[in-house]
Amino acid sequence: MGEPVTVRLARAADKAMDEAAVAWMKQTVVPLKRVEAGRGLEDLAPLNRVLKDTRVVALGEATPGTWEFFQLKHRMLEFLVTELGFTVFALEEHFAEGLAFNDCVLHGRGDPARLLSGSAWNREEVLALLQGMRRYNEDPSHTKKRKFHGVDIQFSPEAVARVKAWLSQVDAVQGTHSEEPLGWLALPKPGFSRLPAEHQTEVRAHLDALGQRFEAEKARYVRHSSAAEWAPGGCARPLRICLRDGLSPGRVPHVQHL
Repeated sequence: MGEPVTVRLARAADKAMDEAAVAWMKQTVVPLKRVEAGRGLEDLAPLNRVLKDTRVVALGEATPGTWEFFQLKHRMLEFLVTELGFTVFALEEHFAEGLAFNDCVLHGRGDPARLLSGSAWNREEVLALLQGMRRYNEDPSHTKKRKFHGVDIQFSPEAVARVKAWLSQVDAVQGTHSEEPLGWLALPKPGFSRLPAEHQTEVRAHLDALGQRFEAEKARYVRHSSAAEWAPGGCARPLRICLRDGLSPGRVPHVQHL
C-alpha cells in the first residue's frame, strides 16, 4: 500500500461566473408548464420566434430511454408540426426498420408495439409518440402528414432482405444470381474480409455488374414495381447505396450507408 492521497475539489466557477450564468438563464430560458403532449402549447409560444426559419431541430437527451426526455420530444414534435409545419420525425433507428415504422404511422400498417419489440427504443413513451403520430395522420383534416425516418448507419439485415424481396419482384433471375453477393452486405462482422482475395474480387465484380444493370433497367424496374419504390425511401435506394459503397476496396461490407 502506498501513501494516502488527498484530493481537493476546487470550485469550477467563482461567484461572478455563477451570477452571470443565472442571469443568462433568466433571460433566455423558456419555462415549461408540462412535458406531456396533448395538453396545450401556450408555454412553448416563445419558440415560434426562435425556430421560425429553422428546417431541422435536433432533440437530444442526457440519458437514452429516460421517460421525461422522450415525453418532451413528443410534445416538441406536436409543437413543431402544429405551429411550424414540420412533417418528419427522424430517429437513431436502422433505415429499413424506419420504413416499417413509417408505414405504420403514415399508412396504418402494422402494430407499433410489435415493431418496437425488437428495437432499442422499446419504451412506453416511444410507443405513445408513434401512436400519436398515427392518430394525427388518420385525421383527414390533417393534409400534411407526419412521417418517420430511421437515420442510423449500422448494419441492417432487414435492409438487405427488403432489397432481395424487391429484386425478386422486378428481376427474379438477377435476384437469384445475386443472393450470395448481397448476403455479404448483411454481415454484422467483417466476414467478407476473411474471404480469399480472388473471391472478394469476384463478389465485387458481380455487384458492380448488378449496379450497372440496375441503372440501365430503371424504366423496366419501375414498371414492375412503382416510382415510389425507386425514389428515396423505397427499396431501390438501399440497393444503389449498398452497391456503391458496400464492397469498395478497404471497406468492411455492412449495410451502413443507407
